[in-house]
Amino acid sequence: MSKNSNKKADTLKKETYISVRQKPWKDLEDNDFIYKQGDIFPREGLKVSPERIKELSTTKNKIGEILIKKVDTKENENKDNEEAKTENEDNGLSESEKDNEEVKE
Repeated sequence: MSKNSNKKADTLKKETYISVRQKPWKDLEDNDFIYKQGDIFPREGLKVSPERIKELSTTKNKIGEILIKKVDTKENENKDNEEAKTENEDNGLSESEKDNEEVKE
């Protein structure tokens, strides 16, 4: 993606939205920051009102298209668990060894 893209959807947290529009779009209420498909909204450090979220997640905005959508946090938690499992496997740890490591700590 571009230099001004923010963290991607694979690092999502609770109450997270992602840009879903295929074409890049400017956030007119954030110094024309450009969002691309898959970018997390809002970008890190930006606080956005519930009204703004509603505006961008419906067609009632200047572009007339849905620009962002809420990401299911349960889906993200499952993805995070899978990534942790893969990381442990990459480190040569089996699930039982991982469990033993957790108990030792």
